Amino acid sequence: MKRSPLVMVLSMSTCVALSACGRGALPPGAVEAAAVPPPGLDTPEGVANFWSSNCAGCHGADGQLGAARPLDDPLWWRTMPDAQVVETVAVGLGRLMPGFSARAKGGPYIAYANLGDAEIELVVKGLRARWGTPGEPAAAGAAVRLGDAARGASVFANACASCHANGTAASVTDPMFLANITDQGLWSAVVFGRPDLGKAATTLSPGEVADVVAHLAAMRPAWASAAALDPAAPSKPATGDSTP
Repeated sequence: MKRSPLVMVLSMSTCVALSACGRGALPPGAVEAAAVPPPGLDTPEGVANFWSSNCAGCHGADGQLGAARPLDDPLWWRTMPDAQVVETVAVGLGRLMPGFSARAKGGPYIAYANLGDAEIELVVKGLRARWGTPGEPAAAGAAVRLGDAARGASVFANACASCHANGTAASVTDPMFLANITDQGLWSAVVFGRPDLGKAATTLSPGEVADVVAHLAAMRPAWASAAALDPAAPSKPATGDSTP
C-alpha cells in the first residue's frame, strides 16, 4: 500500500527526533559553560548592577534624589574613609539601613545580604571611583559630636529656621523625622547638606554644627527608640566560620 507524502514526512520527523534522543544528556557543565557570567564587583559594570539592585531604592538611581543621603557628593566621599563606609555597609544603620554582611545577623538586625568585607570593599572602591574625588580621603572628622542644645536653639533660629522650622515645607523639627534619623544623620545633613535638593554644605563652624545637632536631638520625641536607631553591633563569626 502506497503511503501518502504527509505520512512519509511525519515518519521521517519521528526518526530524526528519535535519533536525537539517542545522543544522551549534555555533558555536565555544558549549559553553565555556555552562560555568560555576570560582571564582578571589581568592575564598574558589576558595581553599577549591585547599586541598581540594592541601593538605588533609597539613595536614588544615580546616587541622588532618593529618600536617603545622596552619594554622588564628592565632599562626602572626601571626608569618609573607606573603612568607615565599609563598616556602615556591613552592619547597617539600625532600622534605617540593613547590613550587607553576615556580621549584621542577630536580633532585629537581619543581614540583607551575605557579603564578605572584601566584597564590600570592592563596592565601596567602585562607588568612590564613580562619585568621589581623586586621592586619599581627608582626615576623619565625620563622627558626630553633640554640643550645647541651648546654644544650638539660637544658632538654628538664626541660620536654619527660615527654611527648616516647623511649618515650613522642609521642616526638620517634625517628630516623625527626628524619630527616624540618627544623630549621625543629623550631623551629615547639616555638614554636607543635600546638594541634589539645592541645599549646600554648611557654613557653620564645627562648634555651631555640634550645638545644632544637640538641639535637634533634644527635640526627638520621648517615644522614639534610640536603640532602634543605633547601628547594629558587629557579631563575630562562630568558630570555624570562614565568613570575614
